[in-house]
Amino acid sequence: MVDEIDINYLAVLVAAAAAWVLNIVWYQALWKPRLPAEDKITAEQTGPGGNPRSYVLFIFFAELIMARILADILAHVGDVTVKAGVMWGVLCWTGLVAPVLLTNAYLLGRRGMLGVIELGHWLAVFIVMGAIVGAFGPG
Repeated sequence: MVDEIDINYLAVLVAAAAAWVLNIVWYQALWKPRLPAEDKITAEQTGPGGNPRSYVLFIFFAELIMARILADILAHVGDVTVKAGVMWGVLCWTGLVAPVLLTNAYLLGRRGMLGVIELGHWLAVFIVMGAIVGAFGPG
């Protein structure tokens, strides 16, 4: 039987929103360096202005799930602090996200700058989400 855990759902929502904003700022700032790194980017992928609505909503939903899972981890560990949030964010990125991104990049033949941009983005996302969940404390 699983014990009840104390999740701060406002923290999850704020962490996901912050990650979503970070995503927009990150890729807007690095869009030009990313273009040469991408083999081909079609109009359908970028859409008008570079961010089609469906992609933006999908990204927010994915980040909401990630923030909730990170909050679950912190609650289960019993250390809902900024320090623990950042540490667990980095550990989740190192053990779960980075290997998947690196594997996909290798299998798709992507090299160089695109991988660095994507790895850095997801590391920043997990650090920001962990810090925010930790700063809000338990629910």
